[in-house]
Amino acid sequence: PETGTCLELKRELEIELHQTKESVEHAELRLKQVELESKKELDKLQELKCKLSLVSTCLSAAEEETEICKTDLQNLTLSKEMMIKSAWKTRDEAVEVKNTAEVELAKNRIEKMQVSSQLMEAVQQKVSLSQELEEMEVNMQTFLQDQVKNKLDK
Repeated sequence: PETGTCLELKRELEIELHQTKESVEHAELRLKQVELESKKELDKLQELKCKLSLVSTCLSAAEEETEICKTDLQNLTLSKEMMIKSAWKTRDEAVEVKNTAEVELAKNRIEKMQVSSQLMEAVQQKVSLSQELEEMEVNMQTFLQDQVKNKLDK
């Protein structure tokens, strides 16, 4: 009688184990689906961020263009002398922006050259260290071979 009970208990446990495995497999499958959906949503979000950035840039450019048009409209009513002075002012501002950008570009080029030089030094140092390591390995191998040879000769 006890064996029957043990067999029944064993069967029940096997059934429960099987159901648990199925539940785990189902949960894992659902998790993969949720992860895939989440990745798709993140991709959509990234795409929307890129579009927003593009639209924002376009908006800024349009606002700047609007300001230029407003200024031009105001300048239509000015005298010729005032128009020339306004044009000079606009030109001077543009030249100042250009000069600032050129200085920044020169600084960045210098920084790039410095970083490139540091990288080249690091590469040369690595090559040198690799050569030293290789020499040490050869010396160590020779030393060990000599040691083994000496022990065998004794």
